[in-house]
Amino acid sequence: MNNSSTFFTECIAKALIELLKEKPFSSISVAEIAQKAGVSRMTYYRNFSSKEDILEKYINSIFDNYHKEVYANAKHASFIRYENVLLGFEYFRRYNDLAACLLSNNLGWYIRDAIIRSELGLSLVSEKDRHSRYLFIAYANTLFGIMSEWVISGMRDDPAELANMICDIYVDRLRRY
Repeated sequence: MNNSSTFFTECIAKALIELLKEKPFSSISVAEIAQKAGVSRMTYYRNFSSKEDILEKYINSIFDNYHKEVYANAKHASFIRYENVLLGFEYFRRYNDLAACLLSNNLGWYIRDAIIRSELGLSLVSEKDRHSRYLFIAYANTLFGIMSEWVISGMRDDPAELANMICDIYVDRLRRY
């Protein structure tokens, strides 16, 4: 995405998030989103095909930024590292409104699916290596489950402790992949 489309996506997404704080996703209209964002419906439809499209594009842009940080900080090829898990918690904190609104509207699967795509993409696991794929999917679901509970419970627990717990479970199992 270029800078203007990234900015536009962020503005529309933030308008949707503000509306999600007031009412359920299914009750929000495109007209309301456009009005809240200060754009016309025509402009909205030039960029998005649906409300779901907003979430997908916004979440994908967030994960793209996460990947850039992971790659920029990578000291070696393995992405299953404490620093990356901790960075994931930082992203959940940074985008807490989005995560909380999606979770409270039973839309957390958008985040879960993005985490799965992200982890499989970072791991470069072959389609043919079914065992490794399942292991990475289990890892991604663990990340989603723990981070979701952390958001729902008000982010009271120390992210460093949670990152250590996740790494204790998975690092040895996934190190070879």
